[in-house]
Amino acid sequence: MSENLTPQLEIRGIVKPKRRWPAVLAVSAVVLAGGLTTGGFAYATHYQNLALPNTVIGGTKVGGLTPQEVSKKLQDNCENLKVKFSGAATGSFSLAELGLNCDVPATTAAVMTANDNLRGVLASTLVERRVEAKFTLDESKATAAARKLSAGTPGSVSDPSLTFDGATGQFTVTAGAPGQGIDPKQVSAAAVETWKQQQDGSTKVEFTEVQPLAPAPELGQWAETANGLISPRVYLIGRGIGHVIEPTEKAQWIEITENGPTINQAQVLSWLKTFTDEFVDVKADAGERQFTKDGKLLTMTKMAWNSKLVSNNAEIAQGITESLNSGKSFRGVFTMETKEGSYNDQRLDTDLPTPPYSPKAQEVWVSVDLTNHTTTAWKGNQVIWGPVAVVHGSIPSPTYPGIFHIQSKWETNRMRGEGWDGEYDVWSPWTMYYSGSYAIHGAASRANWVQTNYGGSHGCVNMKPAEAAELYQLVEVGTTVVIHRGGKL
Repeated sequence: MSENLTPQLEIRGIVKPKRRWPAVLAVSAVVLAGGLTTGGFAYATHYQNLALPNTVIGGTKVGGLTPQEVSKKLQDNCENLKVKFSGAATGSFSLAELGLNCDVPATTAAVMTANDNLRGVLASTLVERRVEAKFTLDESKATAAARKLSAGTPGSVSDPSLTFDGATGQFTVTAGAPGQGIDPKQVSAAAVETWKQQQDGSTKVEFTEVQPLAPAPELGQWAETANGLISPRVYLIGRGIGHVIEPTEKAQWIEITENGPTINQAQVLSWLKTFTDEFVDVKADAGERQFTKDGKLLTMTKMAWNSKLVSNNAEIAQGITESLNSGKSFRGVFTMETKEGSYNDQRLDTDLPTPPYSPKAQEVWVSVDLTNHTTTAWKGNQVIWGPVAVVHGSIPSPTYPGIFHIQSKWETNRMRGEGWDGEYDVWSPWTMYYSGSYAIHGAASRANWVQTNYGGSHGCVNMKPAEAAELYQLVEVGTTVVIHRGGKL
């Protein structure tokens, strides 16, 4: 008997074997189901820690991403998405500025919940799964954004506020008033839609009648606090001059925080910079010079004076802030630092005037140009030092042109006499006499090195002491000195 036959079944005298088709089919179904189940578990295992395929959040696909990658993508969108407003008011705001707090952890968790369900895992291969981005709203920020959009509009809504009355020198509470504005709900709705869609949004807004916010109960107390903060005396001294700071000025230092008024150090510093710039700093304009095409000084037409600037504004700001926040008065003295003057230089397409002298090849000699008011040292036909700006005689006591020679040299020399401005008796450093009492020398008392018709020397050539010392080392008794006017005697 075959193994595939069951015990005999007799029908109408005919004996037939009974085949086991149902059993075979059942076993096949079990095997097939087992295969599918095994594949499904393998698929589910693969996506155990990954967002399922075809998972989207708004317009952002996140299928196949790890939870960390999903969170990063959401966080990036949260920080970078913008809502652009048009219509009655225009502006561009971030989600945070509109009062929308992105709930990235909750959204990421919602993305990963389908991984716990085998049916959901298997369905993800065929069906798109949409997850809604989670969030919370801050109505106060939405209102602030709405107010910012309508700011400056005639007849716009105004909320109760703490304001400073310049006439009384006091902070007071100003009541709010209804007016034209943007409904904060429009602002919030635009932020929500942008976050849900995960892409920049735009919306058109219109002005409506908006009611002011209810007055905060703490405003009255805050007014008293602010007035107390600006009541102590602030006395500032700069360049020997004292300044008592008025309440109107101190009011600019007040910042209203969520905990009430306080003196803000950054605001104090900003005010100080403006104050010292106007009342304490001594600022000089830039000087003016002209140079030849190869970069040699041709002439100086305007002196660059040093500036005196306040150097301790930051320390003063800190002292004011700490004192006033503690209810104490403050006295501060500004310290000054010197800032060296600068020049506006102009380069011309010209050369130095050629002095009227024919030197030997290696001869060191000196040129004084009475037209351009400079002194230069030469070696043969090459400049080896300078030109530098000098001051020579002016109309009352001129310096005369000509060709001279150094007669004597003195590191220090007493000069006495009577000039056009009266008697003088001074010690001059690095003196090089070239004709009688006429000399090239350092002039320590001179500050302005721009030649004028009056106010020049008594006929000598005055130089800055440091520059006179350098020239002194280059010349010797007998060195030629050529004094000319732009190349002519």
